[in-house]
Amino acid sequence: MPIGVYIRTDKNKLGLSAARKKNWADPNCKYNSEEFREKQSILNMGEKNHNYNKPISEEQKKKQRESMKKIHDDPNSVYNSIEWRNKISQQHSDPNSIYQSKEYREKLRAANTGKIHSAEGRKNHSLAVSREKHPMWGKHHNKESKEKSSKTMKENWKNPSPQLKNTLKIMHDSQKTKHTKPELKISNILNNIGIYYEIQKWIYPYVVDFFIPSHNLILEADGKYAHGDKRIYASTDIIQGNITAKEKWDYDLKRDNFLREKGYTVLRFWEREIINEPELVKELIKIAIIKNI
Repeated sequence: MPIGVYIRTDKNKLGLSAARKKNWADPNCKYNSEEFREKQSILNMGEKNHNYNKPISEEQKKKQRESMKKIHDDPNSVYNSIEWRNKISQQHSDPNSIYQSKEYREKLRAANTGKIHSAEGRKNHSLAVSREKHPMWGKHHNKESKEKSSKTMKENWKNPSPQLKNTLKIMHDSQKTKHTKPELKISNILNNIGIYYEIQKWIYPYVVDFFIPSHNLILEADGKYAHGDKRIYASTDIIQGNITAKEKWDYDLKRDNFLREKGYTVLRFWEREIINEPELVKELIKIAIIKNI
């Protein structure tokens, strides 16, 4: 090679790129060995990396996104091969993988906390995984997968992380803005009593209608349609939400028992009681407050 600056032509670059793609696609290539990857990781770590502490411009980010999109959209790309997908799946499911480490998950959580995606970004992501492009399109979870998912969800609900609690609270706060007629009546009663209370209080994993923190007292205003008033509905009748009245009663009982085990006092009032007998409801609330002093 002659002495001086060597500039690669477009043809040369194209040939080099094709050769690299071929090598990376070969599972027996040295570039795919664990030794090579570990060596490269050490060589490019921290200040040794040529991009260390250097900001990436928006133009560079856009160019990188376009380049990656072009590669992933190519049906003949290595990233769309079954071998590559199986390899990535195996890496993420390996308990000793870096993706399963606490440090990696914490780093990923910190990077995404408070991050708000633009409307364009959300739309692009939706299109990227819609219909046939989605990895689960036309597939169904087997029995083992369902049991594993169910077990994980139950464990998460029993021992929720602060992030899960915060996410569910944000979802709740963004949903309900209007109050029912029975709830407004209860508000008037509590205002007349002159006691501090909170409406739609989040007490994990439930949201209660009214909470009086000074007495650890929870009040629920049950609508006759939403909760299946026993004077109107039989146990097998379908009510709001396409469930039977008995299923709703059992759910409410399970919920009340859970809250009582946590040390709360729970009072439930039917809509007909709140509307037709407000003075009686007021007296029952006063009695519950006195008992909890």
